[in-house]
Amino acid sequence: MLAIYAMLIGALSVGSQIMIPVLPDDINVAFVVVSLLYCLAIVILTAARTDPPSAHADASVRLKAVFRDSPTAWLGSFTVGMVATTLLNVGPYRAATQGIDAAEIALAIGALYLGRIVFMYPLGWASDFYDRRRIIVANGCVASAVLLYLSIAGSGDGSDYRAVLGTNLQLVLLGLLFVLGGALLTAYSLLVAHAMDRTVPVYVASTTVTLLFVWTMGAVAGPLLASLVSAAFGDEAASWLLTFLMVSYTSYVLFRLKRAKASDRAEKTAFVTTETSSLEVAPSQKKKAKT
Repeated sequence: MLAIYAMLIGALSVGSQIMIPVLPDDINVAFVVVSLLYCLAIVILTAARTDPPSAHADASVRLKAVFRDSPTAWLGSFTVGMVATTLLNVGPYRAATQGIDAAEIALAIGALYLGRIVFMYPLGWASDFYDRRRIIVANGCVASAVLLYLSIAGSGDGSDYRAVLGTNLQLVLLGLLFVLGGALLTAYSLLVAHAMDRTVPVYVASTTVTLLFVWTMGAVAGPLLASLVSAAFGDEAASWLLTFLMVSYTSYVLFRLKRAKASDRAEKTAFVTTETSSLEVAPSQKKKAKT
């Protein structure tokens, strides 16, 4: 269910970027259309004849415990939250202030989200058969390399991007953003799966909530830190900050590969048929687990 949810979010994220060049030049029209679709979704949801699942257990935030069980997932969620949010939110805003057309910005963001959709399944499949940390390291290396290139090639004022518009270099740049999205925007899902490998089953829900909370902390800290760095060292410094964060985290995971053992194959999370969406395990599932 989470995989389907993530793929739908990714597909609609690409679709939302396509709306910008299709609709009239005034971007306010796009916001109105999205608002109408959102209201329509609420009407359909509330009109459905289904009862929400009952939750009889609490999923509390366990920051220290999750960090102790899986520091790779904890620090990774925070780092990915910082980098992804800054890239997807601060980046487009600054591009717009530098005079880049909204349609071109939408094309770049769409390439990032498209990479997430395409890379999600093969990376998830590979992580089920190999040490997930190796897949995470590979993602980190790819994301770091692309961010490093963008930091070197970028000038901070948008002139470099405007110079390649309408040329073959623009296709190359979009291809790099596609690869960056596939490496960066899939990382959180891999980190959650890695944490599940090292989590006691009774704390699965709490670990998921905790990692989401950690990711949110990173999402708040990233744009704030990028703004402070840009104010002190110039607009191009934000790109170098993202590169530094990804390189530092990837180096840390490499260090953990040598210090900590991989999860046993029997402990890895896998796709199973579920009978309930509650936080508690159903009695029938408990019986199956005992046998």
